[in-house]
Amino acid sequence: MKSKPKEKFKITEIQVISLGFLLIIAIYMINDYYISKKVYVPTDSEYSSNSASKAEFIAEVKMNDQVIDADITDVNVLYISSPNDGKDKQVLADLYCKWVKNYNIQGVNMVKVVDSKTANLPKNGTAWGDELGKCFCN
Repeated sequence: MKSKPKEKFKITEIQVISLGFLLIIAIYMINDYYISKKVYVPTDSEYSSNSASKAEFIAEVKMNDQVIDADITDVNVLYISSPNDGKDKQVLADLYCKWVKNYNIQGVNMVKVVDSKTANLPKNGTAWGDELGKCFCN
């Protein structure tokens, strides 16, 4: 006696579109939650009305849980060392470019976020590490 062939599970086009839409919403919600809980962003009232010193600025940058170390090099690049946890560090680079402008940090024209495992941030000279994000602050 032959058994009936098993019915194949059919996915309709509307189901695929609905799942895609739900996935996009979930990604935005997770990203929004991650940014709001993990990144210290000062309010407008916390920004210095005058120019902040570079040391004060670096201290503010290091308050972020994602930042292991930070320094402004001799060639006016803000290097930030951060763990490579799979999260988009371009967002971090963009954020700190905005900070450079808002804090009126003179001369800094670029922010580079580098992997903390390969980062070398010497006090004098050029810093390096595997780049995770970069933003020009023009």
